[in-house]
Amino acid sequence: LDPLKVRDLMDKTTRFDHLGFDDFEAFMGKYTRYFQSQYQVIFDQFDADESGTISMEELREMTHHLGFMPTRLMLEEAVEVACRSRRAAALSFNELVQFLMIYRRRE
Repeated sequence: LDPLKVRDLMDKTTRFDHLGFDDFEAFMGKYTRYFQSQYQVIFDQFDADESGTISMEELREMTHHLGFMPTRLMLEEAVEVACRSRRAAALSFNELVQFLMIYRRRE
């Protein structure tokens, strides 16, 4: 995620250096759309077989590209949480977003 783009989103929300609740809510809507569009780019880039899912091998390549160096166990645990305990061989887009949020918090 580009910090300059995030700042631009904030500048488009308010001309002040602080956000009231309504401005915060508006900013978060814009940020969420930006965030998801950036993750969609990553998802599409690493969905090499164009299956609409990210396999464990594609996930490993993606995490390395993003600068993460997870062990196989770390990947499996984060995938299990992201997939709500179902055994997953591949992640949907929404599960990938969940995985990235979980993994970033745990690293």
